[in-house]
Amino acid sequence: MTLTISIIVMLVAYTAGALMKAIFDHKIHVRFIPIQNVIVGVISGIICYYGGLEDNLIVSIGTCMMSTLSAGGMTSLIDSIKEKSSE
Repeated sequence: MTLTISIIVMLVAYTAGALMKAIFDHKIHVRFIPIQNVIVGVISGIICYYGGLEDNLIVSIGTCMMSTLSAGGMTSLIDSIKEKSSE
Protein backbone atom coordinates (compact mmCIF):
# COMPACT_ATOMS: atom_id res chain seq x y z
CA MET A 1 0.00 0.00 0.00
CA THR A 2 2.76 2.47 0.92
CA LEU A 3 4.62 1.81 -2.31
CA THR A 4 1.44 2.30 -4.32
CA ILE A 5 0.77 5.65 -2.62
CA SER A 6 4.34 6.72 -3.38
CA ILE A 7 3.93 5.80 -7.03
CA ILE A 8 0.67 7.76 -7.27
CA VAL A 9 2.28 10.81 -5.63
CA MET A 10 5.24 10.53 -8.00
CA LEU A 11 3.07 10.30 -11.11
CA VAL A 12 0.83 13.20 -10.09
CA ALA A 13 3.87 15.33 -9.17
CA TYR A 14 5.60 14.52 -12.47
CA THR A 15 2.46 15.33 -14.47
CA ALA A 16 1.90 18.61 -12.59
CA GLY A 17 5.54 19.60 -13.04
CA ALA A 18 5.46 18.83 -16.74
CA LEU A 19 2.25 20.82 -17.19
CA MET A 20 3.62 23.79 -15.27
CA LYS A 21 6.79 23.82 -17.35
CA ALA A 22 4.84 23.50 -20.59
CA ILE A 23 2.29 26.18 -19.72
CA PHE A 24 4.45 28.75 -17.95
CA ASP A 25 7.85 28.02 -19.55
CA HIS A 26 9.99 28.32 -16.37
CA LYS A 27 8.49 31.69 -15.42
CA ILE A 28 7.05 30.52 -12.09
CA HIS A 29 8.61 32.09 -9.03
CA VAL A 30 10.12 29.71 -6.46
CA ARG A 31 7.70 30.85 -3.76
CA PHE A 32 4.81 29.15 -5.59
CA ILE A 33 6.39 25.68 -5.49
CA PRO A 34 5.00 24.82 -2.00
CA ILE A 35 1.52 25.73 -3.24
CA GLN A 36 1.99 23.36 -6.16
CA ASN A 37 3.16 20.66 -3.72
CA VAL A 38 0.01 21.09 -1.60
CA ILE A 39 -2.19 20.82 -4.70
CA VAL A 40 -0.32 17.68 -5.78
CA GLY A 41 -0.79 16.23 -2.30
CA VAL A 42 -4.53 16.89 -2.31
CA ILE A 43 -5.00 15.42 -5.80
CA SER A 44 -2.89 12.38 -4.91
CA GLY A 45 -4.83 11.90 -1.68
CA ILE A 46 -8.14 11.96 -3.51
CA ILE A 47 -6.85 9.44 -6.06
CA CYS A 48 -5.61 7.15 -3.28
CA TYR A 49 -8.91 7.40 -1.43
CA TYR A 50 -11.10 6.67 -4.44
CA GLY A 51 -8.65 4.00 -5.59
CA GLY A 52 -9.34 2.12 -2.37
CA LEU A 53 -5.85 2.43 -0.89
CA GLU A 54 -7.00 4.35 2.17
CA ASP A 55 -10.27 4.18 4.10
CA ASN A 56 -10.25 7.77 5.37
CA LEU A 57 -10.11 10.73 2.98
CA ILE A 58 -8.44 13.07 5.49
CA VAL A 59 -5.73 10.53 6.32
CA SER A 60 -5.16 9.90 2.63
CA ILE A 61 -4.78 13.60 1.82
CA GLY A 62 -2.59 14.15 4.88
CA THR A 63 -0.28 11.28 3.97
CA CYS A 64 0.11 12.45 0.39
CA MET A 65 0.62 16.08 1.40
CA MET A 66 3.35 15.07 3.86
CA SER A 67 5.02 13.09 1.08
CA THR A 68 5.01 15.95 -1.42
CA LEU A 69 6.06 18.61 1.08
CA SER A 70 8.87 16.39 2.38
CA ALA A 71 10.09 15.78 -1.16
CA GLY A 72 9.97 19.51 -1.86
CA GLY A 73 11.92 20.24 1.31
CA MET A 74 14.58 17.68 0.43
CA THR A 75 14.91 19.16 -3.04
CA SER A 76 15.38 22.65 -1.59
CA LEU A 77 17.96 21.34 0.86
CA ILE A 78 19.94 19.63 -1.89
CA ASP A 79 19.80 22.77 -4.06
CA SER A 80 21.05 24.97 -1.21
CA ILE A 81 23.90 22.55 -0.46
CA LYS A 82 24.90 22.60 -4.13
CA GLU A 83 24.85 26.42 -4.16
CA LYS A 84 27.05 26.62 -1.04
CA SER A 85 29.54 24.12 -2.40
CA SER A 86 29.85 25.96 -5.71
CA GLU A 87 30.75 29.24 -4.00
